[in-house]
Amino acid sequence: MSEGIISELEENLQLNFPTSYKWFLKNYGSGGMYGIEVLGFVNGKATVVDQTKDYRRYFNLPKGPAMPRPFAWRKTAFNHF
Repeated sequence: MSEGIISELEENLQLNFPTSYKWFLKNYGSGGMYGIEVLGFVNGKATVVDQTKDYRRYFNLPKGPAMPRPFAWRKTAFNHF
């Protein structure tokens, strides 16, 4: 995925993606593992935009970065998060 498409996604959502997420989009576009899906851009469709807008409506979230509930990461012995 190009920088131009990433910029369009950011403009559409009115936010700036973290550098790590931009790297993910450039290298994978979309995907997941261990039952956790990371939304992105696949088959010409920006799932991250659609789902973010749906969550904003459903949870009555403001525009920009937001999390509807607390979120935690845990690192395992195998360096999985």
